[in-house]
Amino acid sequence: MLYCPKCHTALVENAKFCHQCGAAVEIPLIVCSNCHKKNPADARACYYCSAPLYVVEIEPSTEPRLKLSFQKGKTELEEEIKALFFHILEEKVALINPKNYGLYLENFYVKEFNATVGRRSRQLSEEMSAIFRLKGRGVVPALENQLEAELSGLAMYHIVHNCVDVNPVVIPATILKYYDKAAVPKKKLRDVALDFLDFDAERIRFYPDLLSMPAEKLKNASMFFLFAAKDEQIHFICDQSILGNGKEGFALTDFGLYWKSPLNKVQKIYFHQIKKLEKHKDWITINKHFFNVSESLNIKMILLLDRLSELYS
Repeated sequence: MLYCPKCHTALVENAKFCHQCGAAVEIPLIVCSNCHKKNPADARACYYCSAPLYVVEIEPSTEPRLKLSFQKGKTELEEEIKALFFHILEEKVALINPKNYGLYLENFYVKEFNATVGRRSRQLSEEMSAIFRLKGRGVVPALENQLEAELSGLAMYHIVHNCVDVNPVVIPATILKYYDKAAVPKKKLRDVALDFLDFDAERIRFYPDLLSMPAEKLKNASMFFLFAAKDEQIHFICDQSILGNGKEGFALTDFGLYWKSPLNKVQKIYFHQIKKLEKHKDWITINKHFFNVSESLNIKMILLLDRLSELYS
């Protein structure tokens, strides 16, 4: 049985619009010309093979986005790289423990991680200065992307390994492998999500696949919040309903996150649409939309979405 994604009215087979409210039934999709799989119509790159879905002939920008001194030499660039590391570290800490950034800075020196960051900043400044001299301003966007990826990985390493005493929850160390851009297989999104969320450490009704979820609960989830497209792969469903009937909860697909928190409206977000993630006292917001499970899962979810937004941007 097919249900309207807006008013949940039961629809006739193959209906394209709801006869009750007029809402479109199916999510618009676009087929990738490289792997021939379906993606959301507003996606810029394929979720399966990363191929661009729209080819636009434009001049590549050579304007420095981060305002780094690639042209001035490695000494000045090294200091700017260090400053950028602290900026990225502050952004990551804001997702986890926003009021205690000072404690993460304290551990940065107590654990002598400053030596590691200083050494890597020096190496990066030498490598990137040499590349800039060889290839010129046109290579700046690629250098900036590489630099942000490297420093993001360093910041997360510090948070996970050096700040166990400061983090409000246990952050699984297995997630660090996904901050190496070359080691993040988009086709294994399920593995990425399960490593980040670490459901084995949580007390929640978790269904790793559709077959493990009772049929009635699956039907309720599909009617009340999980309005996925036919070809959209569902990686897991979590039931947050008080009665355990599957009418509230959250689910991750290969396109994005669907959820309905108790006493709140149904929400969904595709990974490439994520713009703002915020940690509040007892909940998080995703593009200003309320999301709440538990302190531990809230933090792990916000870290997961932060990483996926970087990978799918």
